[in-house]
Amino acid sequence: MRAIELVWAPKTLVVPGSWKVVTGTEKMPATAFRMAKGRSYILPRKWHWRVDGLSSEKGDFRLLTSYDPHKWEYKAWLGLVRAHDCPIVAALEFHGSHGGWHCHMAKCSVADLDSSDTRPRYFSRCPRVSGKIQAVTFEMSETTAIAKAFKFFRVGSADKGELGL
Repeated sequence: MRAIELVWAPKTLVVPGSWKVVTGTEKMPATAFRMAKGRSYILPRKWHWRVDGLSSEKGDFRLLTSYDPHKWEYKAWLGLVRAHDCPIVAALEFHGSHGGWHCHMAKCSVADLDSSDTRPRYFSRCPRVSGKIQAVTFEMSETTAIAKAFKFFRVGSADKGELGL
């Protein structure tokens, strides 16, 4: 099975997360988005984030949705829950400084996914980087952030997500 099949699969929200903000005193716990034993992803200060549990006929997933409104940064990472790890299958991202909206997706077999890296070398970018970067605005809220992630990863819908995937 390929990663795009997991992204295309309609998913159901089974464990809704709640929004939190990383501050000077409030940190993102290492257990929030654990990818493997001893390997977690932790966001830096000022990021808003939540983790949701999803399910589909293709498997169970964890979805990390996060954004930093001050830096115009957004990440929605879909992790496949396996017996001992949770590798990233695909990521929807926005970087205000370069590239705008794009996704990164594993181009290997799902069985070969490695949970030790957030951006393995076997990921490909869509759309590819071109010489021109579109001028876009970045108006993000918790409602907008989760709506984008749910639409792209087909949570609660069988419709194709953004970027035509």
